[in-house]
Amino acid sequence: MKIYNFKGLATGLGLIAMGVVLTVLAVIKPQPGAANLIQNIVLIGLSLVLGGAAVARSLSKSATHNQRLAERDERQVLIRLRANTLTLEIVVGVAAVVALGLAVIDRGHDDLIMGIITGSLLTLGVAFWAWVGATAHFNRKF
Repeated sequence: MKIYNFKGLATGLGLIAMGVVLTVLAVIKPQPGAANLIQNIVLIGLSLVLGGAAVARSLSKSATHNQRLAERDERQVLIRLRANTLTLEIVVGVAAVVALGLAVIDRGHDDLIMGIITGSLLTLGVAFWAWVGATAHFNRKF
């Protein structure tokens, strides 16, 4: 068995490992509530299915070839470049607002580290959704 896409294989194995860890955590320390159970099932299922698909694609010569052709397409390169630029602009703006807000809110409190961590995670979430939105926007535009 030959590996044609090492990055895809690493991604797939990472997703499978995440699914296994989530499964072990759900069994060892289950959280009460139906919402938590549904959330765990969905996350475990998605990570295992997406990880398996990524591993299968990385071992397939034709799937890897098709993926590389799609990545090198000029239109896709332009969309990715513009979406990444717009995402960076949005993230820098949100990070500045979050940092300013945390400086004002946490003035005189001892929970500055938790505020910084929360703000950083919030910024990462905004970055992901900004990238999704920018990619969809430029995909329609071009």
